[in-house]
Amino acid sequence: LCAYNFGAGAAWATGRSDEARRLIEAGVARAREMDHALSLSSAYMWAPVVYHGLHEPALAAHYAQLAIESSARHGFVQWNGLAQVALGAARVTDGHVDDGLEAIEAGVKAHVERGPSGLSLYLLALAARVHLDLQQADRALALLEQAAQLHNAGEVGWYRPEIHRLRALALQASGQIGDDESIALLGAAHRLAGSLGARSLEWRAAISLANALTHADRRDSARSVLAAADAAGRAQGLDGE
Repeated sequence: LCAYNFGAGAAWATGRSDEARRLIEAGVARAREMDHALSLSSAYMWAPVVYHGLHEPALAAHYAQLAIESSARHGFVQWNGLAQVALGAARVTDGHVDDGLEAIEAGVKAHVERGPSGLSLYLLALAARVHLDLQQADRALALLEQAAQLHNAGEVGWYRPEIHRLRALALQASGQIGDDESIALLGAAHRLAGSLGARSLEWRAAISLANALTHADRRDSARSVLAAADAAGRAQGLDGE
């Protein structure tokens, strides 16, 4: 079952959306067939991670709710925080902002207290992205600083490119940096994602970098960034983002 869960996450990260969807659904089906509490809770926990990556918040909310219920029923408190943040992010997307933010804050607190550190950067990035979309740059920066401290302490490194991308956007949104520094930071996030083979995160960084270049009236450079990202994806037969 772990192979399905981690395989789905890896498929999404490397730009293979259809494969990610196939694997996570196969993992859920296998866990239900086994009728094993830990396996079910694990599958329900991973599904929102994948479906948020695939921009399918309704399915992310569905599985996050199942994860919360399963965690409560069987005492798997370590996954409850991630599930709450995933559910909250989906609720915000659906227009239920206050309820969603409340769930996100509760989830971050629960995860910091009892959650696995390996998922911390993902969870904090998801929470920060929601706040950034709501133009709450200060709260986004606080969450991203928390993520940076975890990484600098050597506890976790997964999802670093997204942390760097979101931090650049939040710093510029809060007026702390200008176009040139934003472009430099986003370029670094783009290169880091590429070096890790994290194509979905590389595409996100490419889009943000192109937007920053356009804002700085460097449209030719923006088009070059997007053209290179598109060509690389096509050459590898990828279908993500």
